[in-house]
Amino acid sequence: LVEEETWEWYKPGEFYPVHIGEILKSKYQVAGKPGYGAYGTAWLCRDLLGQKHVTLKIGAPEALMSELRALRHFTTTRHAGSLLVRKMFDDFVIKSKHGLLSDVVYLPLAISLKAFRRVLLSGNYPSTF
Repeated sequence: LVEEETWEWYKPGEFYPVHIGEILKSKYQVAGKPGYGAYGTAWLCRDLLGQKHVTLKIGAPEALMSELRALRHFTTTRHAGSLLVRKMFDDFVIKSKHGLLSDVVYLPLAISLKAFRRVLLSGNYPSTF
């Protein structure tokens, strides 16, 4: 068992069985797994066409719908908060036997929507906000 499989909330059918070296969407080659949670798993990938590393987040069925709506909004507006949230470079869907799994592609190492929400709620705004 891998670490997340020991958690009580883990349901194997809700997560896509990614393998190191696997190529998704004909361009993202999986190199490693930097993190996971109840709603999805983050994978470090090589963008074979763009010649850079990216983070690919694969959600459980319908788990990323709200996040995708927010990310699409930030990419189509000049909202000040968009400067504080990592930019979505791509998104796509993987079909699994348990439903459609949303996938979001980011550059690695930036603030997540969850972390941004904490900043807003705490009132600790960056000086450039």
